Amino acid sequence: LDKARFQRKALDLVYMIVSCPELNCQRKDLSRMTYHELKAIAIGPDVFESLRVKQEFREILRDLDIPDEEQVDLFDTLDVDGGGTIDLEELIQGIWKLRGDARRSDIVSVNLMLRNLQETIQLLDRNVHMRQQTQ
Repeated sequence: LDKARFQRKALDLVYMIVSCPELNCQRKDLSRMTYHELKAIAIGPDVFESLRVKQEFREILRDLDIPDEEQVDLFDTLDVDGGGTIDLEELIQGIWKLRGDARRSDIVSVNLMLRNLQETIQLLDRNVHMRQQTQ
């Protein structure tokens, strides 16, 4: 999937989202929407699911190299901050990063992030214990 094709398919996805009745976008004409209007679109899990069950949406995701089995939990995968919504930028960037099979560098990167997270938690735990002992 080359970059130009990805951009076309991602734009198809954005058109579909903007025209989704559950979002109640003030303007349905994407070409007239400002960057801030597009950035303000927050997609919740219910809206995402209403889109995901549509054949056209699933086909666009497949064209973007997101297989059917990955589409089921896609919202949770893309909601990295756990805030309960994703914006269009998070959606497109997340799909860009998810395309294709996992590479060795992806796995190493996740392992390094997990190791860093474990070290941070251990440090936090030590700090909490030290504060408790001084009180």
